[in-house]
Amino acid sequence: MSRIDRAQFAVLVLAGLVGVLAVLPYLFALVPPTGEVSLAVIAVATVIQSGALVAVACLVGLYLGPKVGLGAPLLRARLHGHAIGEQRRETLRLAVPLGIATAVAIVGLDIAFGAVGVSIPADAVDQPAVWKRALASLYGGITEELLVRFGLMTLFVWLSTLVAGEDGPADGAVWVAIFLTAIAFGAAHLGTLASMTDPTPLLMVRTVLLNAIGGVVFGWLYWRRGIESAMVAHFTADLTLHVVAAELLAVAGGV
Repeated sequence: MSRIDRAQFAVLVLAGLVGVLAVLPYLFALVPPTGEVSLAVIAVATVIQSGALVAVACLVGLYLGPKVGLGAPLLRARLHGHAIGEQRRETLRLAVPLGIATAVAIVGLDIAFGAVGVSIPADAVDQPAVWKRALASLYGGITEELLVRFGLMTLFVWLSTLVAGEDGPADGAVWVAIFLTAIAFGAAHLGTLASMTDPTPLLMVRTVLLNAIGGVVFGWLYWRRGIESAMVAHFTADLTLHVVAAELLAVAGGV
């Protein structure tokens, strides 16, 4: 690990594990554990498995990222003793509004799908408590970004330089990596869809597309501003979707 920034690795893996722990109450509310296996065993197994994946993704991001101009610039600067106040403010000014806009776009497109009869039945799953949904947003904002953008997207961008034989990735190659990663991100949610209802082809398209919208935005932010910006935008989008929008729609549905 001599070519890996060990301090960054430790911080990122720890952050990823915090996200895993934060999502457990939400997961257990959606799919309650059976009596055959204890809650503690499932929790420990989930943390170990997810932690291993996060560690691999962080190794990929830290090893290959600098070769293709990707990384965690705010974290790197902070660990090297540099002031990051202004960069942090710039990150928030860009990522928070983009996260909210992404959530609004997803809700709008979901409503459009619903208007033509493509939607998950309202009684397919009970909504977990608000605090569980809020905590789960940390998993999306931190852990998913480490796995999908920092790990997978970085790998795709690096592979593009091998194929093209360039010193650095061309913009077109990065966009291809962004879209491929976004589609993979959307497809990863099909398992959740299957646990809630019968996944028809149109429902599968809906699920992939809605999640891919966020994937494109977060991928662009990672490319242009670093993984921290993608994390902030993803967290903001999830919080807006699963807490704010969900509560507003619940109130509207109850009127």
